[in-house]
Amino acid sequence: MNGRSIIKASKTAHLRFFPAPSAGKDRDIYKACECSGYRGYSARAARLIYKSVRFFLHACGFKFSMDREDLGRNVYSGTRRMDREHIIELWEVFNEDFSGKRNRALLMLGKDSGLRVSDMAGLTASQFWEAKKREVPGVGEFRIFKEITTVKTGEIAHPHIGPEAVEALKAYLGDRKSGQMFLNHEGKPFKAKDMTQVFMNVKGRKKTLKQDYTRISAHSMRKYHYTLLPFRDEWILWLEGKATSVYIDDPSEVTQAYIDNYSKIRVFEPDIVKDMERDHELERLKAELKIKDKEIASLGNSQKKLEVDIISESKKLNNRFDTEMKQMTEQFAARVIELGMTPDMKFHLESDPDTYKHLLEEITVRFLHPEPKTDDGKSAA
Repeated sequence: MNGRSIIKASKTAHLRFFPAPSAGKDRDIYKACECSGYRGYSARAARLIYKSVRFFLHACGFKFSMDREDLGRNVYSGTRRMDREHIIELWEVFNEDFSGKRNRALLMLGKDSGLRVSDMAGLTASQFWEAKKREVPGVGEFRIFKEITTVKTGEIAHPHIGPEAVEALKAYLGDRKSGQMFLNHEGKPFKAKDMTQVFMNVKGRKKTLKQDYTRISAHSMRKYHYTLLPFRDEWILWLEGKATSVYIDDPSEVTQAYIDNYSKIRVFEPDIVKDMERDHELERLKAELKIKDKEIASLGNSQKKLEVDIISESKKLNNRFDTEMKQMTEQFAARVIELGMTPDMKFHLESDPDTYKHLLEEITVRFLHPEPKTDDGKSAA
């Protein structure tokens, strides 16, 4: 019995003894086994069918294996290179995202340097700020990184980036000079798999996008860099960190070739990136200004309320002071009258309340508003 016969027979047995599961990975296997054969399926689907059958037969006590050639082989078209239209659309899409600046910087860095995401994930902010600067009039600022060891192969890469990546990274990093170059929303290092997921998420928006993102991935940026730079392959391999048998005698020659041919991988016209970032920064500053204006208005209202409260409390204190002072004066004046009277005078005053009250008020007024004195101590009146 050959491999195909065993697959067909065991498929029937599998469906007879194992009912269709409701969800999960087993459901995918069930659907794969339910097919009448594996011809026309991808290599991945063929291996999935094979594994399902092999595990089932193993559980039944049979040992079963097949040659890889018997599983069939589909032609894999591979990752497609990005076009300028893809990058322009992704630039706009990333602006809508809360991590837009980071993803824009990632896009431009991958396009300009040709590095793998595993190598970009390992870069630090200090590597960017410490990279050698090269200002070209009318073109912009270039940065030449120190050589790095690639994660996948251990080869040495010599990243060069042009004005578009430089401006995007400056806009993203701001004043941050240390730590990992790319961070997630929690402030932790942005891993290579997360960078890959950024482009996978874009594919989920295919209904709202104009360009076709089939077979477009993070690796497409590397292909963009490799295919559009019009100079020697050995130099591009040296930049990207791929193995090459050619020794680079003069690295400055490669740097000059990169600068001279940067227009081939440039996406926007000169200064457009700066203008777009400036507009974005202007909008951000306007939003911050509105918030500050609201805070200032709130502080102004609080200040006015505080002034009203101070005036009110001051009036209350003044009224309380006047009342207490008047009471003390009346008590003092009553005591003075009482001590300075003879019993007959006191009897007459008490028998004539109006006279007593008038005298008390006069003493009170003189105590509160004494008459000015002359130099000899006599009353000015």
